[in-house]
Amino acid sequence: MPAATLPARSDIPVEFTWDLESIYPNPEAWENDFRTLEARLPELAGFEGRLGASATALAAGLNLRDDLGVTLGKLYSYSHMKRDEDTTRPSAQGLHERMVGLYARFSAAGAFFTPEIVSLEPATVERWLQSEPDLTVYRFLLESTLRQKAHTRTPEVEGLLAQSMEVGQGASTIYDMLTDADLKFPRIRDADGNEVELTHGRYIPFQQSPDRRVRKDSFEALYTTYAAYKNTVAASYATSVKGDIFYARAHSYDSAQEAALDGENIPLEVYSNLVSTVESRLDLMQRYLRLRKQVLELNELHMYDVYADLIPQAKKEIPFPQARQDVLAAVGVLGDDYRQAVQRGFNSRWVDVYETPGKASGAYSSGSYGTHPFILMNFQDNLDGVYTLAHELGHSMHSYCTRETQPPVYSDYSLFVAEVASITNEALLTNYLLQQDMDLDTRKALSL
Repeated sequence: MPAATLPARSDIPVEFTWDLESIYPNPEAWENDFRTLEARLPELAGFEGRLGASATALAAGLNLRDDLGVTLGKLYSYSHMKRDEDTTRPSAQGLHERMVGLYARFSAAGAFFTPEIVSLEPATVERWLQSEPDLTVYRFLLESTLRQKAHTRTPEVEGLLAQSMEVGQGASTIYDMLTDADLKFPRIRDADGNEVELTHGRYIPFQQSPDRRVRKDSFEALYTTYAAYKNTVAASYATSVKGDIFYARAHSYDSAQEAALDGENIPLEVYSNLVSTVESRLDLMQRYLRLRKQVLELNELHMYDVYADLIPQAKKEIPFPQARQDVLAAVGVLGDDYRQAVQRGFNSRWVDVYETPGKASGAYSSGSYGTHPFILMNFQDNLDGVYTLAHELGHSMHSYCTRETQPPVYSDYSLFVAEVASITNEALLTNYLLQQDMDLDTRKALSL
């Protein structure tokens, strides 16, 4: 049963909070790196007009960009996670806004890289790759950059587009501040009649309640609150869409969809085929909804019935330490190295566990090259929380492994394949749980 209100962050035991001090031990250390990187931006800009001079110059420029980029990533990771601990805290908001500004200036300072690279003849680039050992690691990057020549503007235009990044992120920032910092949902009564605070993190558990009154009340409380700001939300979304269209057109793409996919060299047909395949089997979703309506014994199925537990008697309270233990056991099949890395992660406070006032909603995995991964959660003591932990840990281990084995230029992964590791972890968790001694109702619940 949830408490009437959320606990303050200061009341959360430290072992259930992430260790951002592992990135910077204090604000002064962050500030020192910020000012050092800021002062070195002219070094990066100093390569403008020189990248095509020789293989050595090109390698030196790319190496410097990577070196500064590692510091940039650490600074950004720290600032955005500090903000997400409590989005209502002005000092954290200011820190992150300064970082967004520096990120834009960094991008603008190096905006000439792509235009200068695509101006080179492919045969020249290949010859340089063969002759300059320090350039070899950049082969894939250079080939990908040359592939996008038709969508690359002049250095001046690319610089202006990079400088617009702060403005381009405005709609997203406004929405985040509205939903995480300013929106307050009303209290509702739980299944026992207790008055409790509705929050983002508590919404789904309320929607899973076997008490339809609780589901209906929480649904209406959440969406009535959002409806009061519908014009603001719609305007923010419209601005975001217009931004996507602007940047796509600025780079000579026919659509924002094409622009989003081209960076990873994904044909439009791959995306459209995925959508059409799902649409062709909507009958399976409709069949599932009919079954849900039948099991719940309802005359009419509403949105607030979609998450209701079909087997409520199987519902169990699962505290975070148990969730951590189950996930660790589940991923053990991936080998000792993987399991030991996960154990170190849990022991080293990778995870910020519980929902507190002003904390960013949802869950994500973050961090950068030079840091260990971090996981933000708003953990609820239920099976969904366990699966969320397994899911985000998949992302974190994906990041951990690639950063341990790849140079900075290749230390990230495509969004198009990002969910593979996380869904694999979920499948491993299901497999592990089904091997445990449990009653039939629980086994049924796991299969749904």
